[in-house]
Amino acid sequence: MIRESLILGWILGGCHALAETTLIGWCGGELTVADFLILVLVYGSLGAMGGALLSIFVLPLVRPRCLLVPSILAYTAMGAWLVVGPYRGWHPWFGLVVVLLAGMGVLVPALRRPEDHLGLVPRIVGACFLTVGATIIATEGGSLDPAKRGWLVASFAVAGTAPFLVALAQRRRSSPHHRPGLGVAGLAVAGLLALDLGLWLTVWPADISWHARRAPARPEESRRARPEDPRRDRGGGERPDVILIVLDTVRADHMDLFGYSRETMPSLARFARSDCVVARPIVSCAPSSLASHGSIFTGMYPSSHGGHKPFADDANPPPFGYFVRDDVKTLAEAMTETGYRTVGISANHGVLSSFGLDRGFETYDATPARSHLPERLSWLGTFRVRGKSASRLLRRRLPRSWTRRAAWLNPDVPHYRRGEEVIDLAMSRIEAYPDEQLFLFLNLMDAHSPYLPVSKLADRFVERPSGIDWTGYPHHLLDGGAAGVEEIGPQNLEFIIGQYDAELLYLDGQCRRFFDALKAAGRYDEAMIIVVSDHGESFGEHGELHHGRSLYQSQVSVPLLIKLPRSRSGVGPASAGPMQTVDLFPTILRVAGGEIPDTVEGSPWAVGRNHSLSERFAHTRRGERPPRELVAVTLGNWKYIRTSTGEEESYDLADDPGELKNLIGTDPVREEEARRIIAARDARLLRLRSGSRIDRAALERLRSLGYVK
Repeated sequence: MIRESLILGWILGGCHALAETTLIGWCGGELTVADFLILVLVYGSLGAMGGALLSIFVLPLVRPRCLLVPSILAYTAMGAWLVVGPYRGWHPWFGLVVVLLAGMGVLVPALRRPEDHLGLVPRIVGACFLTVGATIIATEGGSLDPAKRGWLVASFAVAGTAPFLVALAQRRRSSPHHRPGLGVAGLAVAGLLALDLGLWLTVWPADISWHARRAPARPEESRRARPEDPRRDRGGGERPDVILIVLDTVRADHMDLFGYSRETMPSLARFARSDCVVARPIVSCAPSSLASHGSIFTGMYPSSHGGHKPFADDANPPPFGYFVRDDVKTLAEAMTETGYRTVGISANHGVLSSFGLDRGFETYDATPARSHLPERLSWLGTFRVRGKSASRLLRRRLPRSWTRRAAWLNPDVPHYRRGEEVIDLAMSRIEAYPDEQLFLFLNLMDAHSPYLPVSKLADRFVERPSGIDWTGYPHHLLDGGAAGVEEIGPQNLEFIIGQYDAELLYLDGQCRRFFDALKAAGRYDEAMIIVVSDHGESFGEHGELHHGRSLYQSQVSVPLLIKLPRSRSGVGPASAGPMQTVDLFPTILRVAGGEIPDTVEGSPWAVGRNHSLSERFAHTRRGERPPRELVAVTLGNWKYIRTSTGEEESYDLADDPGELKNLIGTDPVREEEARRIIAARDARLLRLRSGSRIDRAALERLRSLGYVK
């Protein structure tokens, strides 16, 4: 019976692979023949192994004809657990009912007619379709447009019930005294296989914008609040288009505009020199995306807006961090009230939409790349081993000669949308609002790890060294801190930096393409354009890789470029202070003619402030013991850093830009001023310490981007 068990397991695993790839293809997931063959191999092997175990441990206890019963029960239980476990709302319970009915649809006929092996094959296929479809609805149903959700449910229902109808028709046509023939069952399986291959070898994806949230800011009220002439501000002038471009993870000192040895961003350098009233490095409010974007969109420091990593003394810290406070007005909400149409397009599909920063946009699109959909919709992506998805572990174990021919399982394919796709969407949005003033937010994530530059730029600066067994970025070495840097070695580290610089060159080309499109549309001259980064990136400085762990310049010094409308070129920063990302909110509203909320802590052009403040909350996922919080104050070229465990550092950035010589105690006047600034911040934080935790679905999106392991 072991042979029959192995065959049964292969059939069950192969049918699941058939159903999973078909439905992922219907959802627009990017798959290739290699993905299908690998999934058949993986699921078939798992099924065969399960069948062998059942034959060894279960058959001695039951009659041979009951072997299918524990197999289907185990499969149904796995489907029910994956559907109900991590998710909330009605979708999981709907999925659970579907999974249980699908299991019963196989079990009941199997117990009644155990000799009808061929008749069971279509039922197994149908059960797999229904179970996988229920998983997809449970995991992503809440993110879909209701009309598209109904279409998707109907499609899954047809795909799952059709094989059962085939099996029923076969049973009626077969003789009660003879075993059913191969005809109908064989044709059904062959037809479903052809359908599966045809769906994603041709262009037939469902037009579904996953995580594209539309009108969360009550657009009916927003439109009523617009002035009769939305092109006019309160002073009678014409409102400019406002375009905010965040180049995720771009550090200022890797731009040729600021003296870098490689010509990484020549187009932005020309843009800055010819059209910008502000073009300089600034200090970000935080070294991580959530906290820094929160400051951009609220005009508040992370300790005030609430969107940041856990606290060092959290007894039970949330997996990633806390939400932005829902009682704080966002930039998109303020721009809507001012009379703007608000559109957001973000390649970062985890942080902004998961923590409330999409609040206020009339249209907000944070759709992941098509190559990422299978990761979210498959069982291999849902099932986790020690906190890591089975598909991610599989991607690392399979030979590269296999995975490079795949789409989903290829480690060299980013899971965020490329800048080209984001810019294409931005240009289509501009065309959609030809006569209305637009606030357009763009997030481009190509400079974020893993660095996977397009092929024509991959070897632009540094060729790949021989012997590297990782692709893109060595995330498995991040936990090692300085030891990880030493393990990488200088040659490989130089290669990583070269890949990063190649991504900067790619981003530069996309910005140039976007600016050319604005000029062609006649909307460039009178637009306010802000180009900024949320945080930098470390490449071995202070033993650090990546970002989020420190407040040294490599992680908080970012570029800021501001172009004003040509008609308002004289309203620039005559006496600007040390600008930060916290100042963008009030600066934009001042130019756009809107009212600045009382909650804003920044100021237009940073006037009235003589310092920069940066905060870093506990980064517990990196294994830091004890977890520490960091605060930094920059006064001119002098910088002070304090940890929650009492350590202090100070640096002269003019003489020591690498922050290698700690000068603490040598300038007591400025040190005391920095301590007073931090004391005021601590008092404010003490009053605000509260927050909500992220849900499981949002946590999965963050894992896909590498924020959570």
